[in-house]
Amino acid sequence: MRKIFKLIFIFSTLIILVGCNNEEHEILCPEDYILQNNECVPEVKILKHLIDARIEIAGGMRVRELIIVEGQTDSISRTINYKLVPGTWDGETIDFENGAIYNGFSLENMRVSVFPVGETIDFDSLNNEESEFLEEFDPENRDQPFYRFIPNELGGNFRIYHPVQNERLGFYIEYLVSNVVVIHEDIAEIHYRFNNLAIGAEQTWIRVLMPIPTDDEDHHLWVQGPSRTVLSELINDQEENMGFLVQIENLRTSITFRMTMPLEQMMIPIYLNHSEVNALADIINLENNRLTDYEQARLTLDNFRIIIIAIGIIYLITSFILIKYHDKAIFGLYLSLGFLLMFFNLLFSYHII
Repeated sequence: MRKIFKLIFIFSTLIILVGCNNEEHEILCPEDYILQNNECVPEVKILKHLIDARIEIAGGMRVRELIIVEGQTDSISRTINYKLVPGTWDGETIDFENGAIYNGFSLENMRVSVFPVGETIDFDSLNNEESEFLEEFDPENRDQPFYRFIPNELGGNFRIYHPVQNERLGFYIEYLVSNVVVIHEDIAEIHYRFNNLAIGAEQTWIRVLMPIPTDDEDHHLWVQGPSRTVLSELINDQEENMGFLVQIENLRTSITFRMTMPLEQMMIPIYLNHSEVNALADIINLENNRLTDYEQARLTLDNFRIIIIAIGIIYLITSFILIKYHDKAIFGLYLSLGFLLMFFNLLFSYHII
């Protein structure tokens, strides 16, 4: 019986230390992964994902994206959602939280290209005027790089077919989200979500610029994302707000922003959704409540992490003295607690919660 207990103890210890085992052994990698330094890594590495968005005076938002890859691949995919929710606005229902009134109308002026990029990667990398734009899929010309765009109920998917052979290339996508700004009686507003950003990029930068810099009191900004998000408001020399910049590493969720602007920003509001209500006070109240809920949830999570750390310390101390006891129930509880601690450690390590 003593030997059995010792084996269980050794097994549970190995479970904790298995991540530190560096001994060589055969590793089978899944599809689209290769073995490097005894680890399965993607055949292609996505170094950075740049998104540069400019709100226009007619209420559209012109977006340029650059996905910088290195390694080996034949194609990459990027799904664009220009709608918050499926469907179109009925012209009456006003839901300030996630209503169809905030849906863009369409994706227009789409262009795609692929070009080499240098070591320095920033928003200037988007300005490659010498690159040629790819044609959409042509069955009679399959030998040349091309792209396909497949619509869905929230937007569409770009699939860019261009071989990458151990080099660094930038996959460039440009498009216009039409009629995405909403006109209220007191303000103009955009509520937009950059979705499907979990493409494996080591860094994601998102910059959004307003049509005209402003210091008007009607301008407000809220951005939702992971707690690791670095948010910077962009201010010019005249102390006017120009927009914002978001920077984050290993992004696995979406980034949502809401921006209110003075009505004068929209000089051509002919085709935009008009709510015919005063909205600013309700929007501020909604976002303040959302922020309060977020802070409470974050505080709860921080307290939970402290509890997990305390339990882990107790677990470590107990593991040295538990070998003296020979109760199966105690060892069962010990193993269960070990697996539970491993589970939460993975959640925290990979920023899942």
